[in-house]
Amino acid sequence: EESSQQESSVPPPRRRSNNSMPDAEAIKAQGNEFFQAGKYTQALERYKTATDINPDVAAYWSNLAACHEKLAEQKKGNRRNQDAEEHWNAMEDAARNSIDCDPSFAKGYYRLAVSQQKMDDLEGALETCQQGLDQDSDNAN
Repeated sequence: EESSQQESSVPPPRRRSNNSMPDAEAIKAQGNEFFQAGKYTQALERYKTATDINPDVAAYWSNLAACHEKLAEQKKGNRRNQDAEEHWNAMEDAARNSIDCDPSFAKGYYRLAVSQQKMDDLEGALETCQQGLDQDSDNAN
């Protein structure tokens, strides 16, 4: 009689050592190079990978938000403004994640306020700016 348990032909998952894990900072640096070259889609992919590796770094989310801003600006001239709106929404989400990671990170508030302003939420944008200033009153420029 056959046993009810079958041997699995799938090997157990291997644990990665810390040395083989991708370096989120190196991936962010690649994203920075793409961003500076105006290759925003490629930069976005790198920043997204960095957030997947380490979702607790505010700057990764802020950079991701900046990519969405640039891509939305590019789409704005198209007839399909829904594409731009999707980027503004994604920018808002990334900016909120940035603030969640580090409430003292001023760029997170800036990026959130920009996305809110672009989506015609001026009251929300002003409130976000005030929250950012409350966190970093030395950054009033």
